[in-house]
Amino acid sequence: MADLLRRCSKQDTELLIFSDAGAARGNLSLERAHATAAFLNILKRHVSSVAWLNPMPPHRWWGTTAELTAHQVSMFETTGRGFMAMINHLRGQS
Repeated sequence: MADLLRRCSKQDTELLIFSDAGAARGNLSLERAHATAAFLNILKRHVSSVAWLNPMPPHRWWGTTAELTAHQVSMFETTGRGFMAMINHLRGQS
């Protein structure tokens, strides 16, 4: 990870994460949420923006680790509208 982050440019690197963040199983794991938040804090120091594309619909995020993660990073649903919002976010237009 350190080697990868050294190659990132704070000005020129946008990062997209594609994951359900725990929403598919409907779980809430505080341990996972804390580890994800720590990971995102590290990433944000090395890239210009981060977006999270979640394949589960937003109503499935509620009460799961995904809901907590969505407070840490811009999370988007996997729909046409979600894709456009994510692209605009990564372009710095959100």
